[in-house]
Amino acid sequence: MAETARSFWQNTDELILNTVGLRSFRLELSPDIGDFSDLGDYHVYDLDVDGVVLSVVWDKPNQRFLTTDNLNYCATELAISEVDLIKKLQGKTLQLSDPSSFLQASRSKMKVNIQNVRQINGYYPTIPIVSEPTIYLVLVPGDKALEIAHKLKTEYEQQMGRVRDRLPLDIGLVFFRRRTPIRSVLEAGRAMLNMSGQLDMDSGKSWEGWRLIEKDKSANSCQLQFDNGITWNIPVVAGDVSKQDEWYPRLYQGNSWSPKGKRKLKYICELNPRSPQMPKDRGQRVWVRPSHFDFEYLDTSARRFEIYYDEKTGRRSRPTRPFYLEDLDRIETLWNIFKNLEKSQRHQVIHTIEATRELWFGQREPEVWEQSWEDPIFKRFVADTLANATWTKKYKKWTDISPENRQQLVNAGVRGELADLAELYMEILKDSEGK
Repeated sequence: MAETARSFWQNTDELILNTVGLRSFRLELSPDIGDFSDLGDYHVYDLDVDGVVLSVVWDKPNQRFLTTDNLNYCATELAISEVDLIKKLQGKTLQLSDPSSFLQASRSKMKVNIQNVRQINGYYPTIPIVSEPTIYLVLVPGDKALEIAHKLKTEYEQQMGRVRDRLPLDIGLVFFRRRTPIRSVLEAGRAMLNMSGQLDMDSGKSWEGWRLIEKDKSANSCQLQFDNGITWNIPVVAGDVSKQDEWYPRLYQGNSWSPKGKRKLKYICELNPRSPQMPKDRGQRVWVRPSHFDFEYLDTSARRFEIYYDEKTGRRSRPTRPFYLEDLDRIETLWNIFKNLEKSQRHQVIHTIEATRELWFGQREPEVWEQSWEDPIFKRFVADTLANATWTKKYKKWTDISPENRQQLVNAGVRGELADLAELYMEILKDSEGK
């Protein structure tokens, strides 16, 4: 199993490279001959280009500076093209500074005259940090992070679908500004490693999972639909698709996880969607370790301390997180609908819902949020708020949205997930279509 997991992450390296793509080029900046003995070999410095900071590394053996910034970002800040950036730097005298650090402001070093600017090979903007069977950490461009998460989820479902109930995948995204201390970023990432760490199935603390309510057996897979709306497609044939896989696609079944609960590992296709031991309106109980998805934006380094998961519930102080991994698709669907409101309308809808929640139920505490989830009057209020919003784009009115998607939007508003959508797409990713 460890080797299988290791191979999975090795394939992920290639998936990430294909997703982020090759940055077109970086620049080699050759200064005039001078005294550069005070500069550290491969030390990072800042060049001031008309008020825009361009990060460079000093390559002492070759007496040159190499750009380390996204040149497209730098050119955009200067309101020019990447090609014009080369012309702008050629022959320019620029201020070189030591970058700011903890309790240390930026310090000017010297003036350097850039004698020659040359385009050199492109690069992949990704840095692997840890790749082990149970842990994978990597730095990627923020605008590609969600796309990578979606592709990683798809690969996981295809490769680990038979054992997804016992081998969960937790994906945590930490977004940060380019000047955020890397130590804070790594600490935030390490905190997200505890997303399921406290939920030990063997000790009986694992979540019970969901009750099975529907089963649809096809030639190659079994579809399990649970009462929280999540559906799993689990392969039930061996690799050559010529033989039924009777070894891996199994679920723990029983009324409780305790030893006295008479739990047993039962073959997927033999699960009975109606258990005589349970009420007729409920399906039989199966036990799983769910996969999760979480994200955080480090607008300040101190924000990393808000990433903490309760040992009993697995929830953060913000009860909407973490999401189930399967919610990635739901989140994307909801955003594609919600962004049909004007930006000001989105903010107004979210503010109205959350202000009313606080007014009716008190401060934002997990227990308070759970009370609002079950209150029928609050649900009606959320539905009316969304219905009365001004829908002006693809959907001209609330009733143009399908009943199923309307219900999903209402549920997301009741749970406070619309605020998560706004944070992820409008503040972090800054979705241009949704502005």
